Amino acid sequence: MKIELHRKKAPLKQVLSERVESVGGAGIFSWLAFLILTCFRFGVEKSHFLRSLYLVIGIFATLEGGGWANSLIPDRIGYNANSTLPLDLKKSPKSQNWTDVLHSLMLVHEQHPKDPKVVGELASVLSRVGRRSESVGLLLGLAEHSSPEVRRQIVQRSKVLSRGFLLNSRFELYQEGFNALEAQKYRSAQETFERILREDPENCEVLIQLGKGLILSNDVDTAIQKLSQAKRINPTDSETLYWLAKAFLARGNTKEALRELGALDPAIRRSEAGVLSLAEVQFLSGQNQQAIRLLQADLDQNPLHVQALWWLARMKIQGVKPDQDSLWSARKDLQLALSRLDAYVLEEKRDWALDAETRRLGKDLKPEIQKLLQQIQVRLESG
Repeated sequence: MKIELHRKKAPLKQVLSERVESVGGAGIFSWLAFLILTCFRFGVEKSHFLRSLYLVIGIFATLEGGGWANSLIPDRIGYNANSTLPLDLKKSPKSQNWTDVLHSLMLVHEQHPKDPKVVGELASVLSRVGRRSESVGLLLGLAEHSSPEVRRQIVQRSKVLSRGFLLNSRFELYQEGFNALEAQKYRSAQETFERILREDPENCEVLIQLGKGLILSNDVDTAIQKLSQAKRINPTDSETLYWLAKAFLARGNTKEALRELGALDPAIRRSEAGVLSLAEVQFLSGQNQQAIRLLQADLDQNPLHVQALWWLARMKIQGVKPDQDSLWSARKDLQLALSRLDAYVLEEKRDWALDAETRRLGKDLKPEIQKLLQQIQVRLESG
């Protein structure tokens, strides 16, 4: 299956143009206001604004040393009020030596290894010094003994710490690579992402985008290598698992693709992108009827999943000579897809939790639906 990136209306240039190497002195509200004004100026789509907003928040979640970001881990999960952190750590010590801060926190962690506040502070500082895999490992270890709701919050925190940018200059460089990727300048995007990774080798956001670009440029083996690295750093990130499954599928390894898709968060598996990917794996594995039933069940719950209708029609007419009933059924699916296309476009319901940029624009999808519908009509008329 050819994977296409969701196109944006205009490039996002210099989202954070102020050359600030540390955000310690900048207020988060002024940064967010600047981001919003810049996005309006360049006509950026909502989905890309949200990703940029998420990454900016990631910067603050990391640099604040856990104070602001620790709100993601509520006190009710057992914070020991008698355990105290060093006073300087409570004040988000941006001006201090981070090695000394890390050493102090590790001593506190030895005394209180299960205290969520201590774990949260230590995870933030580990991420701040580039040790993201250790940071995520600490949080996920805490999540194993937490309630489902708290675990969800901790997993989200681990995603922020594994993807955030420590320096504004790196974020600007990342945006250049992201724009090049969307413009299908895959070599330029790859070189830009590799430059960031030389300084920040465990940044999962960069590894994911690099992996996507490598898939699109047909360098599947290298894509698997980069995405597997991101998975080792944060094994719970659904976007990593999704694109790793896509890479395995591109290489023809349906077994590994199915394993990665099975590890996705249940909500992600139920998204349109998740359902389409699983159906594709089943279809390529020879499980045609299972794939068709999966798409039909999804459409019963989500009638505006127009891509699912398109895929369902394609699967029904596979074969040298599909029967008349299959042709008529596929024709009906495509007519429904055309009738729902406007609502599909206006809904703008992307899989933001996954941010799998495979959603087709209506203007791109419509001619393909019409082309397949015309092919089916010809077959029906020829008997």
